[in-house]
Amino acid sequence: MKKFLILLTLALTIPVAHASFDDSAEHLHDKGISFLQFASIVDGYDDGTFRPDNPINRAEMLKILVEAEDADKGYTLSIAKHAIEDCFDDVPVNDWFTKYVCYFKAEGRIVGYDGGTNFRPGQNVTFVEGLKMALETFDYGYAETPDTWYQGPVEYAAARNLIPVDIYDLDTNLTRGQMSDLVTRILKYNIDPEGGEFLSTYLGDLDNETFQVTFDTISRNEDKSDLYLYGAICIQSVPDCGNGFFGTRDKYTCEAICPEQGTLVCTDIGRECAAGQQAAKIEGTCELYCPEDDVVVLEDPVHTDYTTATLATALAKGRTLLYFRADWCPTCRSLDNELASDLSALPDDLTILDIDYDTEKSLKQTWGIVLQHTLVQLDKNGEEVKRWTGGGISTINAELASTEVVQSQTFTITFSDTGVSAPDITINSGDTVQFLNLDMFTHWPATDNHPSHRNYPNSSISKCSSDLEYLTFDACAGLPKDEMYSFTFSEVGYWTWHDHLDPSLIGSITVQ
Repeated sequence: MKKFLILLTLALTIPVAHASFDDSAEHLHDKGISFLQFASIVDGYDDGTFRPDNPINRAEMLKILVEAEDADKGYTLSIAKHAIEDCFDDVPVNDWFTKYVCYFKAEGRIVGYDGGTNFRPGQNVTFVEGLKMALETFDYGYAETPDTWYQGPVEYAAARNLIPVDIYDLDTNLTRGQMSDLVTRILKYNIDPEGGEFLSTYLGDLDNETFQVTFDTISRNEDKSDLYLYGAICIQSVPDCGNGFFGTRDKYTCEAICPEQGTLVCTDIGRECAAGQQAAKIEGTCELYCPEDDVVVLEDPVHTDYTTATLATALAKGRTLLYFRADWCPTCRSLDNELASDLSALPDDLTILDIDYDTEKSLKQTWGIVLQHTLVQLDKNGEEVKRWTGGGISTINAELASTEVVQSQTFTITFSDTGVSAPDITINSGDTVQFLNLDMFTHWPATDNHPSHRNYPNSSISKCSSDLEYLTFDACAGLPKDEMYSFTFSEVGYWTWHDHLDPSLIGSITVQ
């Protein structure tokens, strides 16, 4: 293995300082970025930034690995000669990354895609892909695990504390900052594999198991970065923003972020409804409602003010329009007059909910409203169907008529001792799929990929047992015999799923 003499000198002589890039000085990975910058392994963009949170692509990653391996520039000329080679169809001659890619190919370290014809330089690199490439670059001999190929390199790196503290998902795209951290850890481990003086100067976590990332912590989607930065007190202290709203804390300053500034975090993580139905969350609030709630009695059709209660009733009743109006808006006043005099001309199942365009800034932000007299049609799940601006009752009727309303259905997939009853089904958006376990063994249906469960939009196993669990296509626990899990699909597409406890049981749901 190549000796890193210049890097050893750097570790001895250069104090660990903040990176000089404009956007990295207070970043989680600032010390790793700074270390690689001093070693001339990484450089930034022309505007003085490093963009540490941007995903790293295959070309960028290979450049860092080659420069890190060749830290003392001992064979720079032998690398440079590869710049004029035509080694892949999608790697242009004399591009900035050509010499790195063609050098690695000549060394037999990469094969490429599509039968070896393409390299895909712009393709993002996932954590497990990047880790495997880095370990193989530095000749680390990890144990092979054929069933789960990624477990071997992850466990090898974890045992040497080489994994950045903010890695908590095997499938996540590796960022430029995380890659800098990973390579710095590897180089420093090469300098002092016993974890002594030089390792302890970097991040201060390499000899502390509290912050060590392992295969198990990643499988549990356990993020160590906040714990590393601020300790348990900051993380566990959820700021109270008043009026029943709770916030989050800034990752780098621990400062409270309330709903009007960032993401709303609710403490009520669920509510059980009758007949096994799931409670739905009122958009932009922490309130939950059940279909059986008798919140407000409204006549058909209805034109009334927006509240969480009237929204809940409207969604349960039929079609809903959010009407962002302003008193000073002439066309809004015209529609108001029509609604007051000719409401019966609208469909009986329609509810129009008035929202003050000038004062309801949170709702405007939630729905992305930039013009007064905007109407947003919602489906029964509170998801947007369509929107338009302007017009009177005739426009409303025309827009509603152009939207085909399909009666939602419920489909059942069963687990039994013979397998899965209907592994591949096709449904419509708005339909519900029930997973019923009739087997003596426990089953846990969830969207692919295993084990992170992130394939269906807004899904992740990390959202289980949180206020965002209702968003994710994930049972979030094993289903004992005779137990059932239901999920309503709103996203059109082809969604594969598996049993988290037995990944050999798979299926697909096509939503049209």
